Amino acid sequence: MAESRPWKKLTLESVAIVVSILLAFSIDAWWDNRGDQKARLALLQRLHADFEAIKPELESVEEEHAFRQRAAWRLLASVSAGDAVAINDQLDADIAFTFIGSRTFQPGTGAVDVFVNGGGARLIDNGRLADLLLSWPGLVEELQEEEQRLLRIATERWTPFLASRTDLAPFIAIFQRYNPAFGTLPDELFTSPTRLTVEADQEFLNIALERFTYESLARRDVAPLIAVVDMILVELTKAMNKGGEL
Repeated sequence: MAESRPWKKLTLESVAIVVSILLAFSIDAWWDNRGDQKARLALLQRLHADFEAIKPELESVEEEHAFRQRAAWRLLASVSAGDAVAINDQLDADIAFTFIGSRTFQPGTGAVDVFVNGGGARLIDNGRLADLLLSWPGLVEELQEEEQRLLRIATERWTPFLASRTDLAPFIAIFQRYNPAFGTLPDELFTSPTRLTVEADQEFLNIALERFTYESLARRDVAPLIAVVDMILVELTKAMNKGGEL
């Protein structure tokens, strides 16, 4: 019996060591989980703040595309080829917004980048929220491609066309009055405050039709983003109300 005691002692010590190791792993896992919970909640809060800021910006972009679309449509409805376009505030504004510039959507993407590229995806267990966040960059890219094409056409063709037919200064002044952010053109464009006559030939009307068409395409691409933002905000709110426990 005396000889068996060392074995019993060794067995108890071995069991104690194993239990200690398992307990240590459990404590580490617990701390890791607490760390993940804090990181998860911080990511959710950052995402929510980003998309709260993105929503009004996106709505403003949609509003301007709609405004330009209506301006182009009014020109098409009120002017015929060969007309000398009358001087009045509405027509001048419609010409300005049809021929000059274009709005582009530039969202803040810090938290989304963390989710997509910085390992944040492992913190989100909600499949619906994860899918919505993963779809976001592609939807933004589609809209930006359409808007960049629109801006390029306006800069390279539509605005130069108007400049070849009349003085741009009054129209740029109108544009700036509606959109103060449009203020990067050289001072020499503002030398004449007098609105000169614009003749609406067929090319004038073709450009108005092109603007109407491209703005329709841009609005088509904006609509899914607005819907996705609303869905993301709903899911983020649910997650934060659970303390980040997805």
